Amino acid sequence: MILRLAITLLLWQPLLSQETPKKEASPAEIHRKTQERLKNISLYFRGSHIYDQMCIDCHGRSGRGDGPWAGELKSRPRNFRTGVFKFRTTPLGKLPLETDLRRTIRSGISGTAMPAFTKMSEADLDGILVFVQGFSKRWKDPVNYALPIDPVSYTHLRAHETEADL
Repeated sequence: MILRLAITLLLWQPLLSQETPKKEASPAEIHRKTQERLKNISLYFRGSHIYDQMCIDCHGRSGRGDGPWAGELKSRPRNFRTGVFKFRTTPLGKLPLETDLRRTIRSGISGTAMPAFTKMSEADLDGILVFVQGFSKRWKDPVNYALPIDPVSYTHLRAHETEADL
């Protein structure tokens, strides 16, 4: 039980050590801002161009994670069509925040073929986000948006659950 708590703390440590992102007013506000950004055709085409240069070999033309290199990889690339993302600060089943996607692209994913794009400009990153979000219809439904989970509260909750199991 203590091992579960230690693993939970270890997994949340990168998030705890970072500056907490500004919380949005509500999931509805996050949805509204995302929809405004997704309507920006200039960003979409910029993202399409960058995606074709840097992402298509793994994630594929249609974003299904079936690019020409995907079959050779130990960890399959993310299928953007599903709108399901592993690395997020939001509850299970909800879409990630823009900051979650930015962090994944900037930092890469250790142990996978996903590289860190530390030198990508903010404009290019904005374009990639709009393009990738365009693969899934989940971004259109306001029910899929949520505020981030507070890692401290989550860790505290898990600690009580662990003590109850003893």
